[in-house]
Amino acid sequence: MNPISNPSAWLDPCISIIGVLIQLIAIIIGIVIIFVQIKRNHQNSIELQKNNFQEELRLKIFNKIVEKIEAATIGVISSSTKVQGIPNTIDFFWKRQNEYNLKNIEPFKERAETLSKLHYEAKDLVFNLTSIIESHEIAFPSFRIFMDMIHYQIRVCDGAFDKFFREVLLYLPVDVPEKKQNKLGIEVINPYQPTPEKLTNLKRLANKYLNECIALQSYIIDLSIESQNSLLYNIFEYRVPIRKPKDPRLLVITTDPKKIKELRKYLKEKNIKE
Repeated sequence: MNPISNPSAWLDPCISIIGVLIQLIAIIIGIVIIFVQIKRNHQNSIELQKNNFQEELRLKIFNKIVEKIEAATIGVISSSTKVQGIPNTIDFFWKRQNEYNLKNIEPFKERAETLSKLHYEAKDLVFNLTSIIESHEIAFPSFRIFMDMIHYQIRVCDGAFDKFFREVLLYLPVDVPEKKQNKLGIEVINPYQPTPEKLTNLKRLANKYLNECIALQSYIIDLSIESQNSLLYNIFEYRVPIRKPKDPRLLVITTDPKKIKELRKYLKEKNIKE
């Protein structure tokens, strides 16, 4: 039979083949869609795990920073307030001796060793804080400015303390070693009495140390604020306002690129002068 005179003879097999091809293509497309969806779900799962890990890491770092901030703050306050109180303690001791005619009173309890211990303990506590920043710098490179500014301010506090410490040594009691107490007949060597000018200078040096410690505490507060904003924002979706001192000359540390540039310039100028 002539296929031209009977089209169905060749159309029917073609239609059947096309139908099979369409089914195969549909199956292939379905398989491809399934694989794409599986891959997408896998990628989403990996991304979710990554985000969860990052949030967990942020919380761990934040908790570490908070713990070290609390310890460092207590240390700096303890050292600075003790130093500031020493000139008044010395002044009151000699007023009781002289103006109030109270002789042979017990020397005050402050000692050079105590002052030195408080200062260097505070310094170590602040270094413990900045070590957290350094050990996680790869995760938060912008925090480097806090470490550099705090380290610089520690050096400034060191210098202020050394000047006060050298000046105050003559005016603090000295405990006699127990083995020599019987031989000397005393337990404590009384200090020299400072002149009014020397006492005024002691107060000036103590206030200088206090002010430098206050600046150091301010930088630590800035670190606390930035830690909350950088590490907890995704959880609470709120940012703590940055510190705004009344005196515009006082420095504030943030991770704002423009501010970091200004602080880098400040550090460079200070290091050149030193």
